[in-house]
Amino acid sequence: MCEIEPNVEKKLSKSTLYPLLLLFSAILTGAVLDFWKYGSYITPDTIGYFNMIQGKGTDLTTLSPFYGFILSLFPFSLLSAFDRIMVSGILMFLLAFYLIFKISNKSEQNKTNYLLAFGITILSWWSFRVLGRAHADSHFYIMLLLWVYLFVWKEERSKRYFILISCLSALMVWVKLNTLFLIPLLTLWVLISKEKKWTYVIGAIIISWLSYRWMLPDNILDLHLSNQVLLQPDQVSPAVLLYENISSFFQVSIGILFSDLVTQYIPLPIAFSFGCLSIFYNHFT
Repeated sequence: MCEIEPNVEKKLSKSTLYPLLLLFSAILTGAVLDFWKYGSYITPDTIGYFNMIQGKGTDLTTLSPFYGFILSLFPFSLLSAFDRIMVSGILMFLLAFYLIFKISNKSEQNKTNYLLAFGITILSWWSFRVLGRAHADSHFYIMLLLWVYLFVWKEERSKRYFILISCLSALMVWVKLNTLFLIPLLTLWVLISKEKKWTYVIGAIIISWLSYRWMLPDNILDLHLSNQVLLQPDQVSPAVLLYENISSFFQVSIGILFSDLVTQYIPLPIAFSFGCLSIFYNHFT
């Protein structure tokens, strides 16, 4: 591979800095105005979380308890329910930018460019809606960013590293059950990297999940699985699942930058074709 000369790389850095800065400033201005005028993004689950915050609706076991529990503690308890969610959303944005600042500093060159690029991603349609919504998704997003930061940069690891990331992974289960996707991911990583210590993290997630199921038997995952069994008694072909997942992968990837309300209307054959092309391109380049 040919190496880029330092002078050329410096010119490329300057040529991309100002467009990134302009785009970031425009998106940030829009995000601030949107949040200032409309506040947090309300979802159907928000009412359930309101009840949990106020100590009502103890039968709402389909909702993960961590978000409501945090917002019921001091000093959030001094605020109204809507103000708690607003302050929580602002804190999540600040924490997100702190984490991308830490991630950008890992680059030896073009730190500002990386910071602006990551900032644009954070403020994109999908990320902005998740971070700003009155939902456990915002807290889960921040924890996932922290988890990725700890996972990727090995120099951050100390003797207590696996204890820390095991506790974080176990806690994430109580925020969103989406954390369970880490089990197959880390299992694959153990097989590839031969780092057997990651089995501690897998074990922590499984123990946390079993505890969750024991304390909240009517959780949302079991509810969805039971509904799928009732609604889809016939098994779906693996080829169909692969086709739908690759198509969805492309739609969601594009939706990160643009509205997923738009990208979901991309025809599946087109999404599948571009999804395959992107996978092959990333594999062979």
